[in-house]
Amino acid sequence: MESEELEMFLKKEIPLTSSLGVRIKRLTPEKVELSAPLHPNHNHMGTAFGGSLSTLMILAGYTWLYQILLSRSGEVHVILQSQEVRFLSPVQEDIHAICPSPDEHILQEFLRMYDRKGLARIQLHTFIEIRGQKAAIMTGEFVAQRVNP
Repeated sequence: MESEELEMFLKKEIPLTSSLGVRIKRLTPEKVELSAPLHPNHNHMGTAFGGSLSTLMILAGYTWLYQILLSRSGEVHVILQSQEVRFLSPVQEDIHAICPSPDEHILQEFLRMYDRKGLARIQLHTFIEIRGQKAAIMTGEFVAQRVNP
């Protein structure tokens, strides 16, 4: 799936992405980068609202996992089971959320389980990056389930 198609899918299936102004900047098996403008995501201090930062990090993890599995097995449901977020510094500009691929052995173990059972969990580490520095970090536990296993 191309980034434009996946962006349209996100806007249809997760309407909040439209309100946040989410765009896919990079979509590869190694990394997903999403962006959103500061203006619709700011708080009373003029910095990015924590809920928007958290949502973008969740969406980065979701998007990375979804595109990996879609290319592998067709339709899949991806759900966030739990998350832990740390805000490290204020964000005063457009937001960039990044989800890198996990270590290869973690990914391969996850894919083996998914291929065998049609259901698997994986922990992803996403972050907000501003000028090369991490402004927020998230560890999220995602569950993937193959549709019509």
